[in-house]
Amino acid sequence: MDQWSEAAFTTEEAAYRFVEARVWPEGPVCPHCGRGDRIGRLAGKDSKPGSYKCYACRKPFNVKLGTMLESMHVPLHLWLQALFLLHACDPPVSVNRLHRILGVSSRTSWLMSQRFRERLLAEGTDDGEPERADGAERNAAADRSREAGRSRRDAACGWGSAADFGFAVGGGSA
Repeated sequence: MDQWSEAAFTTEEAAYRFVEARVWPEGPVCPHCGRGDRIGRLAGKDSKPGSYKCYACRKPFNVKLGTMLESMHVPLHLWLQALFLLHACDPPVSVNRLHRILGVSSRTSWLMSQRFRERLLAEGTDDGEPERADGAERNAAADRSREAGRSRRDAACGWGSAADFGFAVGGGSA
């Protein structure tokens, strides 16, 4: 089973269902008024996937509202792929490689990785490594690989940490 065979990575509707199940385990809650009792899914021909409307405050919303994903016009399933690659790989995937894998522009992949890193710093969940002001940022991953006893050539993406995203990687599916 390869890393992209999970439904949340391939279709937009499945990506929204995947994120909604983790953000709203008890069902959708309006981010504007905080109510969850008068919510309806927008299922019209012109509605975007994952759109809801709160009939208490009469405002539309989706699961991306109020998150780092909010104002980016990148499909949610590509965001999930990017977050998976940025989180699960050691050393992390470069911006250039990310843009080639996802098929987005270099600028979009840079913005995606910046938002992810800013969010990690804001939550205080950084890897604990101090920032380097001497221009050695690109060598930090190589240093970690050497300390772990691997060469840069042998450093591969560690898909085993996909459990953080709720995916079972490595096992076959029937």
